[in-house]
Amino acid sequence: MSTANQIKGIFFCEFHPTQGPIIAYQIPEDLIKKETFDALHIYIIPKKELFERDITVNALGHKILGYPVHIDSPKYARNALIFNLCFVFDQQTCTTDYEPVVKKLSAYLTQLELESGYLSNEESRKEIPKLMQDVLQALNTHGMCHVPMSKQINHNTFESHIPDYNASCSC
Repeated sequence: MSTANQIKGIFFCEFHPTQGPIIAYQIPEDLIKKETFDALHIYIIPKKELFERDITVNALGHKILGYPVHIDSPKYARNALIFNLCFVFDQQTCTTDYEPVVKKLSAYLTQLELESGYLSNEESRKEIPKLMQDVLQALNTHGMCHVPMSKQINHNTFESHIPDYNASCSC
C-alpha cells in the first residue's frame, strides 16, 4: 500500500465523567500531544448533534478522522458513554476511503460495549491498544484487516478493507 495514504496513528478518546475529554489510548504514544487534543477536542468529542457522523478535522499538522459515539444508559456515570476512535493522517492525505472503515470499527466497538461492556469494563478495555495496533498495522500493510476483538467474546471479529487508492481523489 502506498505510504502517501497511510495511517500515522490511531487514538481512542472518551468523555471521562470527572476529567472531561481525554485520550485514553494512542498508537504510537504521544502522536497527539495534550495541547493539540485540548485545542481540538470540541470537534472530536462534539455536541450530540454530531454523534454518529463522519468527522474530519484538518488542523495543527494533522488530519483526524473519527466517528463519535454516544451510548445512553443509566449504568454509566452521567448516564452516557461517549467515545471516538480516530485515525490520524498527514494533513494532505485523502481520507475518504477510510470513512467506512472508521464507521464500521466504531459500530463494532458499540456492539461489543452493548453486548459485554467491552469499553466500560476496566479489564476488557485493556485490550484496546492491541486492537488499535493490529488495525493500524494490517491496514497500512495490507489495506485490510481481520482482527479478533476479545478473548472473552470468541466469535466476534472486525473485518474491513481499504479500496485501492485512487490518485484522483478530491478531498
